[in-house]
Amino acid sequence: MNTFFNLEHAFPYAIPPFLTMLAAFFLASLTLNAGKSSAVHRLFSLYCLLQGLLYLQQTLEWLLTSTTAALYFTRSIFFLYVFLVPISVHFVHRILELPNRQWFVRILYGGSVLFLPLIPTRFFVEGYRESGY
Repeated sequence: MNTFFNLEHAFPYAIPPFLTMLAAFFLASLTLNAGKSSAVHRLFSLYCLLQGLLYLQQTLEWLLTSTTAALYFTRSIFFLYVFLVPISVHFVHRILELPNRQWFVRILYGGSVLFLPLIPTRFFVEGYRESGY
């Protein structure tokens, strides 16, 4: 019988990314529910959400039996993941209060937008290789 999930890989390979995903989503929800709604809090919660989605993708890479489904899910998550570097730099600049570095953050966001057309193609993630484990 061919199932959609291969639970034999759940231990030990899928457990660390799953726990990290739960921690990232917990931090994001904790930050959003903290009461303050400053730009730093929003950037941190967005960073945690993107990290949580990355680890969800890594967990599903181990569990999905179909490489086509895993590749589709990876490419859909990477539509958001290309913005992780600009959000990280923007977050650090907000914490350190560096207002004269906005040009650098804008260049990083622009570079991420330039990567968006490449994500659904084989130039970004070509495919998966099967391993023995």
